[in-house]
Amino acid sequence: MSHHIEEPHNFDDIFQIIPCLKDNVLCKLTSKNKIYQSRKTYIYYLTEELNTLVCKDGWIINDNHDDRLGEVSASATIYTSRCNEKLYVAKFIVTDERSPIAPIINEILIQNKVYSRFPNITIPIYQAFLAEDYSFVILMMDLIRGSTVYRYIEENIDNDELSLDIVRIVAHCKKLVKFLFYTGYIIHGDTHLHNFMFIPGKTPTIKMIDFGRSKEIIQVKQSDFRLSKTAAFKKQYEGTIETGLGLYQSDLTAINSHLKSVQNDKISADKLKSRIELIIKLSNSMLDSYKPNEPPVLDL
Repeated sequence: MSHHIEEPHNFDDIFQIIPCLKDNVLCKLTSKNKIYQSRKTYIYYLTEELNTLVCKDGWIINDNHDDRLGEVSASATIYTSRCNEKLYVAKFIVTDERSPIAPIINEILIQNKVYSRFPNITIPIYQAFLAEDYSFVILMMDLIRGSTVYRYIEENIDNDELSLDIVRIVAHCKKLVKFLFYTGYIIHGDTHLHNFMFIPGKTPTIKMIDFGRSKEIIQVKQSDFRLSKTAAFKKQYEGTIETGLGLYQSDLTAINSHLKSVQNDKISADKLKSRIELIIKLSNSMLDSYKPNEPPVLDL
């Protein structure tokens, strides 16, 4: 079957950018026919005409600059799309009893709050398209060029030369959770290692993604966020922070639990188990010494 789809000429040909980083304002969910139909047609064209690349941990590593690959994850289909010579991600989520709209709205709101306050920690969600029959939502955001932390560890845990890097990467994930809790007053709520994206390079970094299960233990408006860093504010809400410690510890425990599921057939099971236990021990030590006043820096 042949299709002719004209490439979009500019950013707005595919989606609008809605201001969504002010106070507690949610990104606008829109079902405007013209915008929605162009996005829908473009996505369906991808799936009908080309083979999809399926990655076991739910993200594309798009090093070949091919903007027409799609993949399937547990709860969403991830596509890449090019606009003005830049690649973006379209996260296609079918809404049903397992994936209701409420967590998706929560993801937009909290992820953009985190981005507006700490842009080095995550990526923005520029726009959300809601189908007129509420059957699916499409989230538009930046494409991360890297690997999930889980995949990076699984592929390199047998490499002695990268053992310290892996410890630092795991410690950094835990530091992000600590910083988000004590400075952003947010619990991520879904900290398996597929939700941390490792971006290599001269200044390597890690981005947190998928905030659908996140929770604000203290809701702070953007206009008041500067005050939230003061000692007086923290003293005022220290009881609330204490009540959130259990959820914070659960996020840290989830990282360790997911780490224990790493597999690599290049080394023995006993050696793998020993390495994972050491990673947990050393990364916990690095976490204990980290003071969450500023976002952590990944030093590799």
